Amino acid sequence: MEVQEKISRKRLKRKIGKTLKVLVDAVDKDGALARSAADAPEIDGQVIIPDGRKLKPGDWATVKIERADAHDLWDDSLHKLEHEHGIPKTGQKRH
Repeated sequence: MEVQEKISRKRLKRKIGKTLKVLVDAVDKDGALARSAADAPEIDGQVIIPDGRKLKPGDWATVKIERADAHDLWDDSLHKLEHEHGIPKTGQKRH
């Protein structure tokens, strides 16, 4: 398990400084929990958004990754999150 954590930590560190589009899974008083389109719920790690209390489950948010550990990514910046509510219908433009 130690070897796998080392590999995962190295892989996730490469995402620091990058912008990701994430799907919000949950929101509470501590912020939002989200995942990228490539991540499976309850299997892969999460993107933790402490400043995401105004988001809603099902929103798509654009975040900048500030830090990582062996399992999760964080968007700790205080920038305004760009987000979309729900999934647009086919042919509908995203804002």
